[in-house]
Amino acid sequence: MDWGLLFLVFMHKSNAKNIIIVGGRGGMGQLCSKHLKSVGHSVMAIGRADWQENCHKLKDADLVIISVPIDATADTIKKVAKQIGSQTILSDITSIKQQPVQQMCKAHTGAVIGLHPVFGPSITDPHNQVIVHCPGRHHTKSQWIIDAFECAGFTMVEMEAKIHDQFMTIIQALKHFSAYCLGTFLHKEGIDLKTTRKIASPIYRLEMDMMGRIFSQSPELYADIIMADEDRLKMIRSFVNHIDDACSDIEAKKRDEFINKFKDTATWMGDFTKTAMEESDRVLKVIDSEK
Repeated sequence: MDWGLLFLVFMHKSNAKNIIIVGGRGGMGQLCSKHLKSVGHSVMAIGRADWQENCHKLKDADLVIISVPIDATADTIKKVAKQIGSQTILSDITSIKQQPVQQMCKAHTGAVIGLHPVFGPSITDPHNQVIVHCPGRHHTKSQWIIDAFECAGFTMVEMEAKIHDQFMTIIQALKHFSAYCLGTFLHKEGIDLKTTRKIASPIYRLEMDMMGRIFSQSPELYADIIMADEDRLKMIRSFVNHIDDACSDIEAKKRDEFINKFKDTATWMGDFTKTAMEESDRVLKVIDSEK
């Protein structure tokens, strides 16, 4: 029994906070609500349907979390800021952070913290799942929020909003764009996915499964993530140009150049290649053991 964890849960329950999640009936809002309740906090969801009826309750909240699509975040921040006092902490859980944090600080005079759960709403276990938190204003006042999510089992990582967005351009936008292009290309070519998967190696099947996982989810969500800001578009355009250059090398049968670039990139990656091999082997062994 983890007595330290039990003590933290007890402390949260004895200092329960009043939390309202605007847009809290969506998948991620419900997930956050579930885990914040699990450590003793009172959580209420307000959506578009009951905004007029319940928006007055925002003034008494210790924390308001905005959980709406990216393209609705700015307007929602303005609406919420009009309803809350300086004692309320204002937060959001969108996948971009610099603009929302700046917008919250501009609209609200109290404490501000940006949150980004780096996972989807379908997770069943919070352990090893990361939530990035970005300082906005009066960050020390938000420490109990960080503690609450840690107590629920999440791993909390602090990062400046600008740095977060730079990394998310690679981790999210570029990766999701690649999956989108592969999936839509296979569709265009009429590829038989079941047969492809049947004769593929385990690692290829895993890659195909990750692509299919994306297409099993909300297209609106991925459109918002990929098209979130100009920086993501610039990175995607640079990536497309890089692919075009690589394709030209292949067309010209520049085999030696291909090999040299491969070797240079492997050297640049360093120990990451070994770690990646070990981690992927471990995942494949787990998959194999579950058959």
